[in-house]
Amino acid sequence: MEHPRGRLLLDLYASQQLAGALLSRELGADGVPRELYGLLTEIAIAGPVAPTKLAALLGLPPTTLYDYADRLVERGHVVRRPNPSDGRSHLLEVTPEGRAVVRQGGAAVTRVVQALAGRLEESDLEQLENAMHTLRTALEETASAEIAFDR
Repeated sequence: MEHPRGRLLLDLYASQQLAGALLSRELGADGVPRELYGLLTEIAIAGPVAPTKLAALLGLPPTTLYDYADRLVERGHVVRRPNPSDGRSHLLEVTPEGRAVVRQGGAAVTRVVQALAGRLEESDLEQLENAMHTLRTALEETASAEIAFDR
C-alpha cells in the first residue's frame, strides 16, 4: 500500500501515543508522578513562562493549560509569580519540589531513549532529534500564524 500524503502527521500521532505509553510505564516503575510530567518538564525548561505563551508553544487551549497548571500548583510543583513586564498576568515557575520530580523522572527518560538508541544507529538518532526539533518549530510557527487552510 502506498503511504498517503500526510503520513507524517499520522506517524507523529502514533509516535506520540507510543512514546507516552513507554515513558509513562517507566515513570511509574520509578514512582514518579506520570500525569503532567511532560508539562512540568516544559515549564522547567522554559520557565518562568507566561501560561499563554506556554499554551501557544504546546498547542494547548489556554483554558486547558490553566487547568493543568492549577493541578501542578496544588501539588506544589509549580508556583505563580507576578509578571514583572505585565502586571495583569503571572508567570509559571517550577518549585524545588517540582525540579526534584523532573530530575527523578530523568532516569526513566534516559532508559526509554537508550532503548530507542539500541534500535537505531547513533547518527539516525541524532538526525531524528534534529529533524524533530525543526518540525516542532515549524508546527509552532504554523499554529501561531493562524493560517486559514483551504477547506
